[in-house]
Amino acid sequence: MKWVKIVDFKLPGPTTVIVGLVHGDEIVGKKAIEYLQRKIKKRDLTGKIITLYANLEWYKRDKRFIDHDLNRAFDKEEVSWSYEVTRAHQIKKYLSDIPIDYMFDLHSTSSKSDPMILCTSQESSLVLSSKMPIRHVIQWLIDIVEWTSLLKYFQNKIKLGMAFECGCHKDSDTIITWKKIIDVILDFHQWKKILDQKDQIKIKITDLVLTADPKFTYTKPYKGFERLEVWEVWGSDSTWKHSFKTAKILVMPNMIIAQELEKKSKVWVAYFWDIIENT
Repeated sequence: MKWVKIVDFKLPGPTTVIVGLVHGDEIVGKKAIEYLQRKIKKRDLTGKIITLYANLEWYKRDKRFIDHDLNRAFDKEEVSWSYEVTRAHQIKKYLSDIPIDYMFDLHSTSSKSDPMILCTSQESSLVLSSKMPIRHVIQWLIDIVEWTSLLKYFQNKIKLGMAFECGCHKDSDTIITWKKIIDVILDFHQWKKILDQKDQIKIKITDLVLTADPKFTYTKPYKGFERLEVWEVWGSDSTWKHSFKTAKILVMPNMIIAQELEKKSKVWVAYFWDIIENT
C-alpha cells in the first residue's frame, strides 16, 4: 500500500505510528515523514516504526477534504458517498490489527499560529509533552470535543498519543519545528534520555464555543494565545456579544468551518481554554 510503510528493526522494542496528511493540504505531515524515513536509516533502532499518510488522495489535489473532515470521521458509520468516512474505516481496520505503543499525529495551520501540542488524557502523554520543543501544551482537547478524531478513537488502544500543530503550512519556522519533533520522537522510541523543556505553558480546557451564525466575527485579528480579561468582548454575531466572567486564554481563533456529516450544515468553531499554568 502506498499510504503506509512499516520498518521492522528485528529487535524487541516499541511500535510507534506517525501519521501525516489527515488533512490533505497540511504538507507538514508528508515532509516530516519523509525526513523521518531518511533519519532512521542512520540510527540503530529497535521495535517497529509505521508511517501512514491518512489522506494522500487529497494531498495530490491540495485540498483539506472533500466530503467530510477526516479527523471528525472516526466514529461515523460507513457510507458510500463520503471518501473520508470510507478512509477512516480503512485506517481503523488496518491499525486495529497492530499492537501499537505510541501514536503521533502531525498537523499544520492555514493561518499564522504558534505551534502547540494536543495531549490525550494519558499521564504518559503529558509527561512526554514536557520534553517536546514546543511552548504551548493543550490538555484535554481530544476528550472534550464531541467528534471522534484519529487519536480519540485510538487512545484507549495505545500507551501514549499526541497531536502536533506545527505552525503555518509553509513557514520556515514550521519546518524547524517539525524536524525537532521528529528528532525527539526517534529519541523517545529508542528510550534515550530527553531533557525537559523550560518555560512551557500548559493550558487546560474549560470551554468549547460554537456558533452557527454566519455573521460571527472576532473583535480584533487574534493570532492565538491571547489572554482575555473578565467580560472582555472577543466576538459578536447577530444576537450576542461574546465574553466570559473569568479570564481565559484564546487558543485557536481561526474560525474553522466544520461540516456535519448528516445535516451538511456549516458551523463556525472557536476554542477557548482556562487560564495558563506555568511549569
